[in-house]
Amino acid sequence: MKFLSLSLMLILFLSACTGIDEPLPHQELDLREASKALQESISDHGNGIFLYENENGSSLVVLNGSVVDQNAKKAPYDENIDFEVREGTLWISITEHFEKNYLHKELTNQLIYRINRNEFKESYDTIKVLKNDKEIPLTGVTIGEF
Repeated sequence: MKFLSLSLMLILFLSACTGIDEPLPHQELDLREASKALQESISDHGNGIFLYENENGSSLVVLNGSVVDQNAKKAPYDENIDFEVREGTLWISITEHFEKNYLHKELTNQLIYRINRNEFKESYDTIKVLKNDKEIPLTGVTIGEF
């Protein structure tokens, strides 16, 4: 009996350690692999946070900071992007920084994330954005295929 209990505990422990690859509710995409239409749409809109929605439960969140303010001579870039559902709201948290010596640096100033609505543990009907801990509106929303 003791051997059976130890065997069962070992099996449970090993199965917990291996983990199961669950699909993530969001994933970063490579801009170079995006459709030409999406790339053109991103470059046409300028800086901001854009939501692209389609009818199959998938959305794209685009963070575009590629337009440099020539007067301020600084380039925006984003880090620490996080997606969390709380009380029916999808919160997108972003930390924005500015770089003055941007000519010789590769900045993360254009990011695309695919959001799979069905993969979050909770459902949501509202999307809100926090940039540097301040709530800001989305710059634009586009509905259709991407």
